[in-house]
Amino acid sequence: AARPVAAAAAPGRGSSSIANERVLYATEENLNSDCGKSGRFVTYDLQGTFDGEGFRDTAKTKHRMQVLDTWTPEKAEGATGCASAHYFASRGDGLFANAFYEQGVRFLDVSNPSDIRQVGWWRPDDANTFATYFRDGHVFVADFTRGVEILKFDGHPGKAKTRTAPSLDRAITRRMDPSLGFLCPLKP
Repeated sequence: AARPVAAAAAPGRGSSSIANERVLYATEENLNSDCGKSGRFVTYDLQGTFDGEGFRDTAKTKHRMQVLDTWTPEKAEGATGCASAHYFASRGDGLFANAFYEQGVRFLDVSNPSDIRQVGWWRPDDANTFATYFRDGHVFVADFTRGVEILKFDGHPGKAKTRTAPSLDRAITRRMDPSLGFLCPLKP
């Protein structure tokens, strides 16, 4: 069941001293039931890596990218525990849809990469979500148990009002099309 996460975002959201072209968004996948060791979504500052510093003698230079923030669904609204991060997609405006296996899809505001926050979620009871894709205003969710689900998420990073993905009975369905190799068309 999907539920709203917050009624308002923090004022000034999205302002960051880190330029977007200097941020690496990554998952550290680790399939582990121990929440302290389970994989997470991470933002890194790439400063000092553009000339190959990260590939030179790191034992000597001790060069490492700076972690800006990490996020897991542990203790997040709508979560029943923890699960490793897997694939994610960016909508291009600071909103990411992240797959967290049994914890479903987590909509994360990364407009300030030093302060990742959840702004929505979709977690059916039998979720085993491994990937998300944005296309034409929809979120396509690939799930090992449930197949492909098509959601609509209207939430925005840094905006006052947030929304969650609809429940399955309101989800948009698409029929497989033989001309597309039995894939679903992306437009109705």
